Amino acid sequence: MIQRNIEPMARQRKRHFAIKLDYRALQDKILELQQHFHRHPELAFQEFETTAFIVKRLEKLGYEVQRMDPTGCTAMLPYQKKRRTIIIRVEMDAVPIHELTNSPHKSMRDGVMHACGHDANMAVALVLAEIIAADNHPARVNVKFVFEPAEEIGKGTSFMLKQGVLKSHPVDECVMFHFVNKENAGMEVNDGVASATLGKINVRIKGKSTHWADNTRGIDAIMVAGKVITMVEMLNQTYQLNNPFRIGLGTIKGGTSSSAMAGEVVMNGNIRTVTKAEYDEIGAELYHRLKEIEKEVGADIELHINKTPVLPIVNDQKLIRRAINVGQQVWGASFSLETTVYLAGDNAYQYLEEVPGILMIFAMPGDVSNPLHNPHFVLNDTFLWKALETLHGFVLKSNEEPG
Repeated sequence: MIQRNIEPMARQRKRHFAIKLDYRALQDKILELQQHFHRHPELAFQEFETTAFIVKRLEKLGYEVQRMDPTGCTAMLPYQKKRRTIIIRVEMDAVPIHELTNSPHKSMRDGVMHACGHDANMAVALVLAEIIAADNHPARVNVKFVFEPAEEIGKGTSFMLKQGVLKSHPVDECVMFHFVNKENAGMEVNDGVASATLGKINVRIKGKSTHWADNTRGIDAIMVAGKVITMVEMLNQTYQLNNPFRIGLGTIKGGTSSSAMAGEVVMNGNIRTVTKAEYDEIGAELYHRLKEIEKEVGADIELHINKTPVLPIVNDQKLIRRAINVGQQVWGASFSLETTVYLAGDNAYQYLEEVPGILMIFAMPGDVSNPLHNPHFVLNDTFLWKALETLHGFVLKSNEEPG
């Protein structure tokens, strides 16, 4: 892990957002919500029960709620024209994974699991909404919660933008957050680029099918696929870019019979880089090397690369400075400002094309052997209250900054 040296701002400045609120005492409330969502996961654009649950809770708190069709919602207390407006984006959907944990709160739906921490995101956001709605803890800013569906399939942000989530009122900034398990608890914010450029690829190998008894007359597409797989892994290991990258092949399908040489193989995967320029460079190199294999074996190899990939989230510098201040106050030495990008993509970059934004990562001290999107993934919930304190402090500190 690489982190930039930063001054201990928290020790230099008074605790501006300090209020008489025991965040640790709210942990049980967060857990109750998180466990509810974890037991009842729903896939992209199927978050009907989740949306209904959230809407009911927020309306009771006095929020003006706009429901989306088919799923998702936004919520804000009555709009105050002279106040700044902050969006807090919260993902809702689960993934199509059958949970294999021994958790007493495991998924009640076969083949669907909150294996990416979105259950915790929603739980923390709802308790934050309750704090903000309380008369004795006024936020003094407009906070608009955006409960976004379909993040896992990369369609949630564009869907919400089409619903006008940034148009009903002027928006000053967008806050995003995510949970991961790591060896030690902490908070991480990237100094600039915070997520990957990510696009899908499709490789189609067209050989020539024949009976195995007459194999010299054919071109074995499976054999060619083996060469392609080996080449891709060598490319990952030896090609040099300024930043980390990865070409991943996730599916492979080919052949029709054990008695016949495969005439076609199709592989699907993705390219993950830090910048769009690097994405284009590694894509061009992949194309070049596939053509070399094509010439060597006599097969036809087609490569299709997504020309409009998911672009990186780039954290706003002013919001980074605020995150450093609040993060050090809440997490102390466990706060870090990162320069290495975790190569996950997020369609939320589209919000940041319209308004300044920031992505915060909250690391929980959990089982790192079963990472996100693993059927054995269990998010350590010990410090969810610290994430709540951080987000609330970040919102409150916005009051001190000029519009």
